[in-house]
Amino acid sequence: MALSALCRDYKFDRAQPAEPNVFALQQANLAIQQLTQPHSNHMESQWRVLTTCILFICVSLVDRRFEQARMHFKHGFKIYQQLEEAGQRGAKGVAGKRDLVLRSSPITLSSIQAVRDRSLLEIGDAAERTAPKPPGNTKSSLSLSYHGLDQDSIPEEGLAIESLRLAMCASESLMFELVLFTYKHAEDLKSLFLSRRVQLPSITRKQRPYTACYSEIQRTMAAFEQWVSSSSDEANWGPLVRHQIRKGLKYIRIYQLANSLVLNTDPDTPNPVSRLRKLPELCSTIVDLVEEVLDMEAHGYGCGNGEYILPRLGLTNPIRTLVQFGFGYDTRRRAISLLRRPRLEGFWDTLMSASILEAILEREMEALKLDESRLDAQERIPILNDTGVEEVDNGTYPLYRVFVTSFKFLGERSAVASLRLWQEYIDGVPGQETIIDW
Repeated sequence: MALSALCRDYKFDRAQPAEPNVFALQQANLAIQQLTQPHSNHMESQWRVLTTCILFICVSLVDRRFEQARMHFKHGFKIYQQLEEAGQRGAKGVAGKRDLVLRSSPITLSSIQAVRDRSLLEIGDAAERTAPKPPGNTKSSLSLSYHGLDQDSIPEEGLAIESLRLAMCASESLMFELVLFTYKHAEDLKSLFLSRRVQLPSITRKQRPYTACYSEIQRTMAAFEQWVSSSSDEANWGPLVRHQIRKGLKYIRIYQLANSLVLNTDPDTPNPVSRLRKLPELCSTIVDLVEEVLDMEAHGYGCGNGEYILPRLGLTNPIRTLVQFGFGYDTRRRAISLLRRPRLEGFWDTLMSASILEAILEREMEALKLDESRLDAQERIPILNDTGVEEVDNGTYPLYRVFVTSFKFLGERSAVASLRLWQEYIDGVPGQETIIDW
């Protein structure tokens, strides 16, 4: 009730906190009172507290109380881990105990895994000076269990909108998994950068489940694109639904192209040298698609008719992935400029995300200029061995890209950000601090 009251009049396309709301405060206080009352079933109480933590995180973010949101997340994440451990113990125990654990769980832990991963990446360890600690169990994630559509198995009555929704959610989940992969396997990536090669077999091998998921999503996207481009969908879907589907396909394509930047081997372009030469154009395509979707949403295009509701995936994370892993200084700068269209997306408003990414870009360029002042051209290029491909787009040598960002809020719209380069991670030195405002 508190969250609903705050969001009723909240403008998500503005970078302003919610208006004071006495009713919302009263409802929040009632929720806290309920939590303090004793309950007989410990597992049910844990679920109740976890649900309340998630809602309080949302309330804090709408109120722009970022430190408060982080506090709720840390408490909620501990409870999540306890529930996960209890479930694992129940699975290994006797059948009666396992059934008790399942009956005490209103939903499955895997169903909120995307919330957990997103929270872990965006607010979980933001105040820490190290990379986020990836969760141990990822086998049940949507991305690693997703199976795409096959053209030969499409029923005569056509495609189901639910298939597109699942593909959209899987592409978002895959992005979270891939970003966590960079932290979990930082040593492998360090070896890749130091070798100055395009690929390492060890990374390709460890990314096989993610690459398989990427291919499955590609199959679903191709099936829908072919179906929508034909006239056969007109009998099943009206114009409003088709518009929503087309927008959903753009979302998937944005996420898939951004995900491919993190994959060590791209299934669509297996040859590493050919792929490397295509990356600047690929990054430009991502920015073009993001701009198209933002324009579509600004004009109300693709909102549907209420019968089918496809999720509106966030665009901040694909842009962040592009800035962190992409090529082309001008393209990366243009991507950041799109975040200057203010709105609340995920845990931070886009203006804050734009300020952080701009600081990252400036930090990388400073490191590149310092390197250029120390080394002559022959020592610097080619950046990648055995390819003959030079990164001459004012892009950044891989070791001078930012590996991890942490920050501490100074106020409602300012923070101290610590930006740690891969080279600093390798050398075991902390990142440099800078003040950002938004």
